[in-house]
Amino acid sequence: MTDLNTTDLKTVLLHSAYRLFTDLGYRGTSIRRLADTCSCNVASVYYHFGSKENLFRAVLTAHSPVTAVAEAIERDPPPLDDPPARAVRHLMGTVYHTVKDRLPSYYLILIDVREFGGANLRVQLAEHIQRLGAAPAQSMARLLSRLPLRSWMSPGAFVMSMMATVFVVLLRERFVGLPQFVAGQGVTFESEGDPEEALDRACEAFLYGALERGDGV
Repeated sequence: MTDLNTTDLKTVLLHSAYRLFTDLGYRGTSIRRLADTCSCNVASVYYHFGSKENLFRAVLTAHSPVTAVAEAIERDPPPLDDPPARAVRHLMGTVYHTVKDRLPSYYLILIDVREFGGANLRVQLAEHIQRLGAAPAQSMARLLSRLPLRSWMSPGAFVMSMMATVFVVLLRERFVGLPQFVAGQGVTFESEGDPEEALDRACEAFLYGALERGDGV
């Protein structure tokens, strides 16, 4: 049984829960596993967080890259006078360079989208916009209003799909070239080009699927 004081134990629980969620996912993480990892009892976890969902929400608040992304977009908004495709590429590059060293934190966003439909993320985004000012939101709204989205692609789906595209590029950079083992046989995937080129190709493929074809796209 840990002899940490209440404040220190909460910090340890948050840190350990972050590692568990990003390593095992939401469903693979349990309150019992967290308690065992931190050498405390289950009641202590419930005392601090009340439920597994509240625990995840606290971890998302503590480790989400959303703040860094919002600040980066505020510092360097997409060039709205450029063709829409170029503005989207700029935006995807901003997201990529902001989160590439925070890849485990990116998993938390995907967990929230999968398990809670992005509900916690939407609350967090609203809080960040209120704190940082409306500039990032206004830039995004202006950009989205100029995009000839396909009829089935909503602005929200466009943003989520764009984030997922960046995530694919990040995974490629992190794992391509490392030995992989399939059916007991070692297989090495060779790297193909640099990350910026990969991001360009991913952006082109994404825009081809998301936008109606037309001038400036």
